Amino acid sequence: IENAQSTIDFAGYNNNRTEITRALNEAYNRGVRVRYIYDDGPQNSALLDGIDFPVLNDAGAVDDGLMHNKFVVVDAEDAMNAFVYTGSSNFTDENIGRDFNNALIIQDQALARAYTVEFEEMWGGPTDNPGIFAAKFGSAKEDNTPHLFKIGEVDMELYFSPSDNTSNAIEGAVRTADDQLMLALLTFTHNPLGTAVVDEHYDGTEVRVLLDNNSDQGSEYDYLEENGVNVVVESSRSDQLHHKYAIVDPGSSNPTVVTGSHNWSRSAEERNDENTLLIYDEDISNIFLQEFEKRWAESTTGLPHVDQIPGLEIKIGPNPASSFVNMNLQGELSKNLELNIYDMNGRLLKSIRDLSRGSNKIELTNALRNQMLFFVLSNHEFCTHFKLTVH
Repeated sequence: IENAQSTIDFAGYNNNRTEITRALNEAYNRGVRVRYIYDDGPQNSALLDGIDFPVLNDAGAVDDGLMHNKFVVVDAEDAMNAFVYTGSSNFTDENIGRDFNNALIIQDQALARAYTVEFEEMWGGPTDNPGIFAAKFGSAKEDNTPHLFKIGEVDMELYFSPSDNTSNAIEGAVRTADDQLMLALLTFTHNPLGTAVVDEHYDGTEVRVLLDNNSDQGSEYDYLEENGVNVVVESSRSDQLHHKYAIVDPGSSNPTVVTGSHNWSRSAEERNDENTLLIYDEDISNIFLQEFEKRWAESTTGLPHVDQIPGLEIKIGPNPASSFVNMNLQGELSKNLELNIYDMNGRLLKSIRDLSRGSNKIELTNALRNQMLFFVLSNHEFCTHFKLTVH
């Protein structure tokens, strides 16, 4: 926001961060065109006082859906500086400070212009102030944006709900899985997507599903569990797992990440204003994989994930390694330790339960070589993980 030169289009379901609206006010008062759309349901307390820029909400829309987007478009007509901020996180203390979420900042003018088309459909035109009588939300919108993008060397797809058949795109990505499928979802109630996940499981894909809860009306949790899918309710802490992402075949030659604001629900598909990205990139999929493995480890071990286990000093080397790695453990908590070694796809390769204080030499067999490994170390209180390259 502070770096914007000419325009900011802000579509946020909920905002209680006054520093965000303060930055928008400052941008507006230095000559940046600021336009802001929000949902009329949440309190949006940061918009209650001292707003200088024009705003619009979805009150009076033809259906009862949510304006559930969380995106910002900056300087869309500046080829060098145009960017989009998007993801799963609302602009709230809870979502930014305590809940599990993801956000992406993508610098690309074509993508920024596509988001602008969607924004102006809801805004009611290209004008500085909202065209109230022309504004379209929910099922009144049309599929009028491009879907395929090449950003640098990365292929992406973009879909807006409910006009673009987003769930079909998500289902298509799910059904491309050959080896691995990981889901981290706030809610999962959309039957066609549940069927696709179960079909992948029966086709031999290793499926892991992490849900924030299993109590939403129409939850797919029981259906997945009854069909043998490895599904877990996130249990590491009391705040939300607010993600809406899928990772397909990480570590392969054609990995896919699905993310955005679109919950895997019928409401998101048929009524809500949402945006979803499909990203085909090894680096992005690996970043999401690391996040998933942290959440999965916390929820399956019941232990909070920390960057460093309190009271335990860990030294490991060499990194990169070849035939062995030495793990030196010192401190008062250097007992009851368990080490699990995973590959990039989340497959458990080795477990060691006899670690002791001091030096532990870990032999690296042929099955562990020529790849990136994740070492997950846990005791009865915490778990931590780190990466190791093996030649």
